[in-house]
Amino acid sequence: MNLNRFHIISLHSYRVGQVLLILTLFLPIAVVGNTFNFPIGAGFRSMKSLIFLFEGHPDSGLLYILSLTCAYIAADHCIEGNYLRQEHLPILPLLSLLSAIIFGLLMPQGAFKIYGALFDSLCWINLVVWIVGVLCILFSCQIQRHVSAEQESEMRALIVKGQPTISKLFRRFAQFVMGSVITHYQCLYFKFGVFSLLVWAPIALMAILFLIIAIVVGNISLNALLIFIALFIFLLPYPLYLFFLYRWGRRWTERTRIQSIYYLVPLLPIVLLVLFSSLGQSKWFRPKPHWADTETFEWLDNGYSKDIHHAYHDSTVIEGADPATFRVLDYHYAADAYHVFFKLRMIPEADPSSFKVLPLMNKGEEDEARTIYLARDAHDYYVRDIPLHVADYRSFRRIKNKWAVDNQKVYYFGRESEKFDVICSPVFDSRNFHVLSYCFASDGHYVYHEGTIIEGADPATFKVVGNDNNISQDKNHVYYATEKRPLRNVYALKHKSEFLYESFHTNDTIVYNPKLQPMPEGTDYATIHDIGTDWYADKDRVYYENRIVPEADPQTFESCHAYSILKDTVIRIKHGHRVYGIYAHDAKHIYRRDTILEVADTATFVCGRSFVDTLRFAFDKYRFYEGHPTPAIEKLRKRLIAP
Repeated sequence: MNLNRFHIISLHSYRVGQVLLILTLFLPIAVVGNTFNFPIGAGFRSMKSLIFLFEGHPDSGLLYILSLTCAYIAADHCIEGNYLRQEHLPILPLLSLLSAIIFGLLMPQGAFKIYGALFDSLCWINLVVWIVGVLCILFSCQIQRHVSAEQESEMRALIVKGQPTISKLFRRFAQFVMGSVITHYQCLYFKFGVFSLLVWAPIALMAILFLIIAIVVGNISLNALLIFIALFIFLLPYPLYLFFLYRWGRRWTERTRIQSIYYLVPLLPIVLLVLFSSLGQSKWFRPKPHWADTETFEWLDNGYSKDIHHAYHDSTVIEGADPATFRVLDYHYAADAYHVFFKLRMIPEADPSSFKVLPLMNKGEEDEARTIYLARDAHDYYVRDIPLHVADYRSFRRIKNKWAVDNQKVYYFGRESEKFDVICSPVFDSRNFHVLSYCFASDGHYVYHEGTIIEGADPATFKVVGNDNNISQDKNHVYYATEKRPLRNVYALKHKSEFLYESFHTNDTIVYNPKLQPMPEGTDYATIHDIGTDWYADKDRVYYENRIVPEADPQTFESCHAYSILKDTVIRIKHGHRVYGIYAHDAKHIYRRDTILEVADTATFVCGRSFVDTLRFAFDKYRFYEGHPTPAIEKLRKRLIAP
């Protein structure tokens, strides 16, 4: 009996499924290619991404790999006709389909790190393609299972005849590399090795870039550079010796008749890659302090170390620490018999005998300024190295994000400013205290913004406008942070952007800036735009906040570039940075906020901040306008301004 057209179409659906599954291989490339942080650390991060596939989420990477493996094996079984007249369920494609659905459910919760709308869109498209591909394979499996005995021989002939040309060429290539005929599973395993080259390519490119930058900039230790060079030499020729290992494994399989040798030998590069990468990040390859005593020096946990003379954090001496009794408490805290330390800073009030580090409030947060390190001893609580002097020790409890409360006060940890600090205010009803957003909270009687009471706010009708920004409103007023604005309803305004905290607004009569301050009469809503933190311009004028900047030229006006002086380097900050945004210039003048610095020299003006001296500065070749000379600042001044 001849096969009907339905059988033929369904049989060849595995072709479509296999092609679609091949397309899904761009996902790990997109993920790996988007986890680099140029210029420093790109190489090691890329290797970490290769090992875990999804940076910080190895379980998601493992799920993705296992699912694709199941689907590929299922597709190859379809090509070989292994599902013909089999009564058992096609477990492999079913497992792959189930894992694809689970993977899709995890994606909105941030199962992996991908930044930007483009990568997010690619991932969702990838997931749909993946599921459709597996469905095609599952469809073909089911049809093959229900082929009758009379149709089997005709179906097998059709399978052999209809095998994709690329699959036949791939098998010939695999046999050429092996030097002999190989089995179906050996060919499938060889195919996975070839697919690994799709991940190797971006890793190798990033490794080359990192090596060039590391050598030119020279900002990594010699040991780390040497281990990376060894890893680089190992990584670059990976395609060549991978095929050699396949052939060598095949020969040893034939000699010993142990089939597992063929499958184990090509795993050696991956094992070595993990070994090298782990070794390169271990304490054995960290640079020791130059002045450390070699005989007594020892590495402790989390970047701490000590010798007979000193205790160290990241190779810097911890002043006042007793090395004989020094111990590590966690990643940022350490103690000796007399004091407690947060990194390099001593906490004089802390009791080392009762000091205990509490779990992170927002574990996994990358931004150091947002991460909360909370600890306590027998009499107080501490955020980083700051004692809270809590009003009621027994009732103190943490709330999500940056909030905590006791029976008398509410605490907010770390206002987003240049310096980490703690804001506290009286609380009316601590039992009803609840967080409204990242910045706002309420106890039913007061509303708080970053720990400060918003005077006059109505808790019953108060709501945050947008997503965790500074804009809010109640039945009476609109607020920006804790300040009232001359508005009743933000939603009644027109907005230039969907993100209200960075948008300009208008009611067709008055224009409002992103802080909801009314702009001067005559501001052109159609052309006004942001040119730096609190600096705006339209076609005719320049503004600082909601004040006109006199004589400023909107065509040439921009925030000044700035310099950040660190201990070991100086970083040039692009114009418009929030910390350095109070200085700007056009073709003729330097401006500090909305005031012209009449005597400033536009050609040599420099501003910024020295973290070495905890000091902001602004100067030209003639004088200082902010701050004062220090060795670090003078070194920068001599470098930028020739005598």
